[in-house]
Amino acid sequence: MVKLEMIYLMKVALRFNSHNHLRDFLMISRHCLEAINALKVNPFFTNEVSVVWFFKNFTPETFDSPLINLNCFDLFYKVKQIRNTDFFCVYTKGQLTETFAKNIFPKVTRLVMVDDKNDKRTKFNEFLIEHSEYFTSLYHFAGDLKMAVCFFEKYTEHGNEKYLHLPNLVVLNKNGKNLIKRNYENLVLLERLEKCVPDNNRVSIYVIVSNHDPQTGTLFNAFKKINICYDTLVCSDSEKACKNVICTKGTLLIDGNIENEKTNDCIERTCAISALIINPSNLLNEWTVPSCVDSVGIWSNNNSNQTEQFNEVHYKFPDVTSFSLNNCLQLSFHKVFGISSLTLSNCQNILFGKECVFLSLKKVVLESVFSVTFDIDLSALEYLKIDESKAVSFVGVGDIKEINIRGCFTIDLPQIDFQHKTIYIAQSLEISFENSNPIEFMGKDFNELVRAMEVLFEYPNYRSDLTKFRVHKFLPQTTKLVVVNREILRVNPFDTDETTADMVVSKYFYCEDNKNQTQTFKTPKGSVGIKSLRYFELEVTGFSEMSFGCCDGENYDNDYYEDTHVGWEDGSVGYHSDDGLVWVDSFRQERALDYGNDIDRTVTVGCGYDIKKHTIFFTYEGKIVSKTVVKWKEVNALIALGAFKKVFINYGDKQFKWMISDYEKLDCRVV
Repeated sequence: MVKLEMIYLMKVALRFNSHNHLRDFLMISRHCLEAINALKVNPFFTNEVSVVWFFKNFTPETFDSPLINLNCFDLFYKVKQIRNTDFFCVYTKGQLTETFAKNIFPKVTRLVMVDDKNDKRTKFNEFLIEHSEYFTSLYHFAGDLKMAVCFFEKYTEHGNEKYLHLPNLVVLNKNGKNLIKRNYENLVLLERLEKCVPDNNRVSIYVIVSNHDPQTGTLFNAFKKINICYDTLVCSDSEKACKNVICTKGTLLIDGNIENEKTNDCIERTCAISALIINPSNLLNEWTVPSCVDSVGIWSNNNSNQTEQFNEVHYKFPDVTSFSLNNCLQLSFHKVFGISSLTLSNCQNILFGKECVFLSLKKVVLESVFSVTFDIDLSALEYLKIDESKAVSFVGVGDIKEINIRGCFTIDLPQIDFQHKTIYIAQSLEISFENSNPIEFMGKDFNELVRAMEVLFEYPNYRSDLTKFRVHKFLPQTTKLVVVNREILRVNPFDTDETTADMVVSKYFYCEDNKNQTQTFKTPKGSVGIKSLRYFELEVTGFSEMSFGCCDGENYDNDYYEDTHVGWEDGSVGYHSDDGLVWVDSFRQERALDYGNDIDRTVTVGCGYDIKKHTIFFTYEGKIVSKTVVKWKEVNALIALGAFKKVFINYGDKQFKWMISDYEKLDCRVV
């Protein structure tokens, strides 16, 4: 029993992505400490601070860091084994030497080589290939086809020494920046690779081809030591080709139409939990989605003939919780759904008929859609977001809790009382509520709501006094985050990694419509209203991998409201927590003070916009640490988060740490 408990606790510990979470885990009991001491490898951390802390306090044999560009190179010398580590950071620091290779490369058990056509990366890869003889402990090699060929040719002296220790598993899925395709160039590369592999069946090579092309279907069939796999299921392919399909990160790609038996066999064989159907020409086939699938998406090329007749979708989703449509048109649904989340993007003429039953649909997101009709009562609905859409109608939305509508025209909603709900409606026209007045309880006329929705209506923070400004609520741009009162929360604390960032956005931090409004600042001597200033603060507790700042509200690419940090893209300025750097238009501009890097310590940072001087400025514990002049007509405020513990937003409800008396001292410079 003790052994089972120890194994369980060790598995739990490996799932933590920061030392903050691990420290909380240690506080539970001494058994948790014993489990961590028994670990042979570090947990799956997403930041260097946590890695350094862990190796300072514990002594695992193996260092594993697929998501971290490590700068503390001493760790490489402390462990017996290294896996999934990209030594590119060592190369860029000028420390990837012959001595380093002799001492460190023999410890590497898993290696990934990529070729992104970057000059520095190319020279780095050349160094690895030139010193391939030192990788004597590899059991797993993955990455680029051409890099793999060059690596193994150098390691085995073009096959003359192929009985040296070779990896047990080789997985190749790219050739440069492109997916591997069946062509003669790749055929030659695979022939060269096979010559380096012995005939002892100890090396398994899997090459993942982008799709199965019937015209070149036999091109790769001659290989005896290389297994050809496909990243996409095409049901019209041969049975053999379908059996060689794999899924990536739990998602099975299905190109074309569904064949019930063949599709489900592939799903169950690959243990897929998500299915993405690409460019189906016929959605009329019956398909009962297997119980292992949690998410289904349909992405169409939208090239089908536009007719007035709807095409009924005959898919059954008994256990699916998330369903999405992208670029689809003329579809109707009349089934029973158990889904909790529905997303429609770039869709047109979609009907959910009266026969539809949504047993537990809590969240609906509509983005850039036209003519979408819900002819049934969504009785369980809690959250509705409609963005840049036209002609959307609902029969019923139950006792909905939150509504976000932006840039919309002709949205027909049922009777709704805004009281005790969170409402955000901006830049929208002809929003109706079944001839009712949702703000009647406020003693306000419906015409006032109509006027406000053309600019911005926000409840419960609605202010009829248009001379006053209040920072608008930060809205999540992804389903992974929620904002509850003033706190930003991650729906699943483990759903994050260092390569991505999830964002919340406050629109119209400054714009033409609010330039003459005054923001109220609380001071020890009372409240002060300032017309030419916008400001908010964040209270950051514990380790928090994040950035915040502003972007050009008119020209910032909407695609960059997800999976990027503030300042990494053109038209944005961001203050980053890990190193204190301020990024401007994708360039590092200056270093301020880092924050969010200490266990349980709370740091207050802030961001403001000086309207007179067109200046974005940042504060740290009430002191200005950075200023940047911008030439934007509209400003949005952004917060991007990776792994974080606690982040609270101060909109001005309580006194800021930054003293308003410092405003006159704001001396800014153009960057």
